[in-house]
Amino acid sequence: MPFLRPRKMFAYNNSIAYCRINKCASTFSLETTRNIFNCRGETCDDIEKVIRTSVDMFGEVQNIVNEMYSFFFVREPYRRLFSTYSNKFYLPKEYWAPVGPQVVRRYRMFPSADSLTYGHDITFRELIQYTVDRFERKAKLDVHLRPMYRFCNPCFFNFTYIGTLETLDSDWNNMFSTWKKLNLVNVPNNVTVRDVYLKSHLPEIMHFYRSKETLKNSTIPVYNLFQRVWSYFQISGRISKHMALPYTREEVVQLEYIDFHRAVSDAIDSSKKEDKNIKSQRTDSLKQAYATIPKELLERLRNFVLEDCNMFGYDSRPDWLFGDDLANFKTDFDYFPAI
Repeated sequence: MPFLRPRKMFAYNNSIAYCRINKCASTFSLETTRNIFNCRGETCDDIEKVIRTSVDMFGEVQNIVNEMYSFFFVREPYRRLFSTYSNKFYLPKEYWAPVGPQVVRRYRMFPSADSLTYGHDITFRELIQYTVDRFERKAKLDVHLRPMYRFCNPCFFNFTYIGTLETLDSDWNNMFSTWKKLNLVNVPNNVTVRDVYLKSHLPEIMHFYRSKETLKNSTIPVYNLFQRVWSYFQISGRISKHMALPYTREEVVQLEYIDFHRAVSDAIDSSKKEDKNIKSQRTDSLKQAYATIPKELLERLRNFVLEDCNMFGYDSRPDWLFGDDLANFKTDFDYFPAI
């Protein structure tokens, strides 16, 4: 049967089913749904059912989607790819392997031993080249790069609700309101989605310190790693680009988790006063990354995202990417140092 199946679905209390698409508010959606059902540790055993779908389970998945309130989220495909790069490959995280070394082996003329081992320094252009090449060869792609329609295809499954990251809050509020009216959840009417979402504070730093430990035998400068974490928060519009990493190369060597965590938290708080200006950093860093993609590769990338765009209502040739805006884009700030 030639259907494109979801990789993983989560069914809660035999009433709500969530189809996960990576880099489409998946962490927020999972955490929110689990908190609504007070699903933690052993309490999840009778509440959360994880369905790892396969072709011979098509009927079961279809029944779950049809009988429960089923939903998933999508996002603008070009921005999803950029988010994958900045969060999974530029930010020092455990996600470097195995994709990073694969990219290095294929696209570097003279890679360093560290690059071949860790794949820690791949560029956005290299990641896009790798993604497009594998797509055209019909090779398997990492879940963070795989087209969205390959997870939760509404042509095969009749989902109740399809939300977008661009309208995340309003979509979640609409769903949550419906769940309460249908008595699918036992939550007071005055409780909002943001009330039940208990966000882990700066999990990126936790990931970074884990990765730093795995790199202790490498020759990768520790300062560069800290610099990339700091600039990641600038890319995501949380730390002002006018605030530099407040440590020297010597100081970061023994810098403890709690101290760096505090420095980042303080910088985020101090940056909030810039509001609109700091939010523009997300767009500027996006354009800086895509400005490195040659036109021929960009056209091939368009073919890669085309089905997602057609299926979910996004422009496959947005002006910000294919118009004169990007061609004339210039920035006086480098959002990707140490690469």
